[in-house]
Amino acid sequence: MPFKDLKNMKLDNYIKENANQHSKLIFMHIPKTAGSSFSEAMQKLLSPYKNIEVDYNDNTKSHNEKLSESVNRFIKTSEKEAYRSASGHMPYNLVESLTKSVPECKLVTFLRDPVARVISDYRYQRTPQHPPYREFIEKFPDIESYINHEPAANKLTHFICGLGNKMSAEDAIKTLDEKFSFVGLVEMYPFSYNTIFRLLGYENQFPTDHSRKTPDTPVTKVEINEEIISLIKNNNKLDIEIFEHARGILDPIRREWARAM
Repeated sequence: MPFKDLKNMKLDNYIKENANQHSKLIFMHIPKTAGSSFSEAMQKLLSPYKNIEVDYNDNTKSHNEKLSESVNRFIKTSEKEAYRSASGHMPYNLVESLTKSVPECKLVTFLRDPVARVISDYRYQRTPQHPPYREFIEKFPDIESYINHEPAANKLTHFICGLGNKMSAEDAIKTLDEKFSFVGLVEMYPFSYNTIFRLLGYENQFPTDHSRKTPDTPVTKVEINEEIISLIKNNNKLDIEIFEHARGILDPIRREWARAM
């Protein structure tokens, strides 16, 4: 059953219809949506787990080429090794190739308020946790320069629509509604986390750790004002539409979940 069915179903009924302890989990990790913490939970509860990543030290190919090769290697390896879960910074067209090759698969992702996500993304990429951080700092000396960098805008939409595809909130929403088993929100993280693991047959699972939190340093400090917030909103209109769509579905369900806790 797809995510859109939650519009007309109670959460418990949705889980009852969908839950399968033998399912495999594919997590599309959009940057700065609490994905590192969630991936660590996957590794603990859904092993064997694979993080599909690229080699930042390999300068002979583009990032997209390296990522596509990593996904293809995983598909070939998974034919011999019984992975239970996998995640990575993979746009949907690559994720789709995984779901087609992995039987009994549930596909999930997390979204985040676009203003908070852009600020977090900028701060994180200025730290050594992000390998090419020196180049990033040189290219984007302040947050305004990053916000106005076209490839940095509407990153939720970019991931959901997929590489090389038209950027459209309508298309992204359709993909979320029809292709994903669940779409969580960072702003509803305990509820989202608990629901995803219930779909995998694990009751009473709640988050405990926050991994890869960006340290507060002079390099990562950002002065946020109404002008910056307005600039982010203006440059990320597609992401805002997608986020609000998911929140509209989840708000009443989360309240139902909270009453039952």
